[in-house]
Amino acid sequence: MINRCAALVHSSTLRRGKAWSYVNKPNEFAGNGRKVIVLCKEGKLDEALSIFKDRPDAAGAASLIAAIGYKQRHDIEAAFSVYNRLKESSSGGTTPSLATFRALLLACCKTTGNTSHALPLWHEMQQQSVHPDGITFGLFCLACSEAAEQGDVELAVKVAETI
Repeated sequence: MINRCAALVHSSTLRRGKAWSYVNKPNEFAGNGRKVIVLCKEGKLDEALSIFKDRPDAAGAASLIAAIGYKQRHDIEAAFSVYNRLKESSSGGTTPSLATFRALLLACCKTTGNTSHALPLWHEMQQQSVHPDGITFGLFCLACSEAAEQGDVELAVKVAETI
């Protein structure tokens, strides 16, 4: 299973850093999310964080996680802080989207030593009834492959068995 996942990942655009175009889909841009997305693209992360903290939404979260987690700052703790803020606000009807999970998974894979977050994210997706698509599945395979490359074969096997 690990070899099949690795083959899938190595042949995909995920390895070449083109997964961002699949993180946010245009129909997910709404409300403050648009502002946050534009600010992230302009590199104004502190301003984007300020807007997000006032009114969190899933589209803004995905963009912030991508920018903070792997595109600009490579700060996985800050990326998970954005995710946790979104979850805290979920009582108001805002919940993590598939794009949010994609951004987190890619951040885990792009920052060395953080693939251990992949399995808990998979379980959270299941608990929240967020169904992975082919791209998200590929990111989990990438996490599996990265874990094996980093010497964490046990985690790679757990991820492979789970998915």
